Amino acid sequence: MKALLIQPPHYYSGVSRGPSIFSLGLGYIARALIDAGVDVEVFDIWAHQYSNSEVVKILRRKKFNFVGISALSTQYKYVKWLIGEIRKVSKAPIYMGGALSTINYEVVLKKTATDVCIIGEGDETIVEVVKNPKKLSSINGIAFKSRKKIIVTPQRERIKELGEIGFPAWDLFPMDKYLEGCKLFHPKYPDLITMSVILGRGCPYNCHFCSRVFKTVNLRPIDNVIDEIKELKKKFAIKAIHFCDELAVISEGRMLELCEKIKGVDIKWQCQGRINLVNVALLKKMKEAGCISVGYGVESGSQKILDNMNKQINAKDSLRLIKETIKVGISPNIQMIYGYPGESRETIKETLEFLKKIPWRCNLSVLTALPGTKIYQDALERGYIKDEEKYLEKLEGGFTADQKYDSFINFTEFSDEEFFTLKVLTEKIMRKNFVIAALKKPIFFMNFYMPRIMNTLKYSGFGKFFKRVISETSGAK
Repeated sequence: MKALLIQPPHYYSGVSRGPSIFSLGLGYIARALIDAGVDVEVFDIWAHQYSNSEVVKILRRKKFNFVGISALSTQYKYVKWLIGEIRKVSKAPIYMGGALSTINYEVVLKKTATDVCIIGEGDETIVEVVKNPKKLSSINGIAFKSRKKIIVTPQRERIKELGEIGFPAWDLFPMDKYLEGCKLFHPKYPDLITMSVILGRGCPYNCHFCSRVFKTVNLRPIDNVIDEIKELKKKFAIKAIHFCDELAVISEGRMLELCEKIKGVDIKWQCQGRINLVNVALLKKMKEAGCISVGYGVESGSQKILDNMNKQINAKDSLRLIKETIKVGISPNIQMIYGYPGESRETIKETLEFLKKIPWRCNLSVLTALPGTKIYQDALERGYIKDEEKYLEKLEGGFTADQKYDSFINFTEFSDEEFFTLKVLTEKIMRKNFVIAALKKPIFFMNFYMPRIMNTLKYSGFGKFFKRVISETSGAK
């Protein structure tokens, strides 16, 4: 039996972005099928950056018994086109997994020729589907069409022992493309060969803007994680790890165990933390163990907005922890959201005052109503989203200000024009305030800017560097 597993590209505002993170989901599915005795081929459109015409030509040459596609909700538009092209050359079953399949299975099954949508973890489910294609109703964790009706089977239990799952089938992927594109979020280490690894699956929190495939948490044994890192070093000579979990710092005890065991591996790493789960002592241990960057979903400097989001953090704690992270010597990756319900000139002012006290740079991301979130459900109920398929097609536009013309939904009392005018103004003030504050602290200025200056000069030249300086030192007061 031959499987063709497809990794579609990620389009944003009409441009396909290159691979910046390894396709772990498809990698694990490939491993599960191989272990079940299936002959697997990976068609990685994303990594190779194939054009539509190239995809069509390649599909005509492929031989397979079934197709498996892993996709996010933001990839719906492309995936719909892709499935149409697959159907022109084959009647083989098409199975879909990932966030798109889990959250939007009704749209996928109604509007495309997909045969089965896998809901949640697919490692065990895909094997059962492949082995029992005529007994789908007996398989938990899927949705499928039957006599023009959509059948959803009972929820599948989470995989209990993630340590027993084989490592992703890296050798089936164009690893040279991923090793070239995956980089750390740190200007001091722009060229380290980096790979993606997960410590577990899921997040225990329920922020109202965050789309989660897994509602509960399942963790890998740390020894199993270390074994994978050692294998990656051996096979690909990697120098860094990006732990791409929704939340890596899930508890202090588990992170301390990771720090103790990863020390001997000699590798740099970055991960996602949480303000209420980090302290100075833990940060010091992480630094000693090779951690160079931690992501924090700060989201806003207004406690009102944080409460609206159900973030379960305090703005004052965010301020303190970010300063302590910097003092320890770890770079904070500060994530902020602009335009959440309740956003006003007052909350924007609170965020600006908050950021004035933080000696670090960050950007504002416009709120996007992602499927599977409370904010998405609110948008449906309020009539902001009238046609789910059309909205999914617009999501390909990405998470930038370009959404003004695509999937942007204004949840504030601002007019659309005022919304974006205030965003641009706020970002200008943020940049200028930061530069002014940094200039008053020469040592910090050198530590923060020198890696960025050298990086810009190396890859972009003096002209772009000069324009960047002008841009960051000008703007509104």
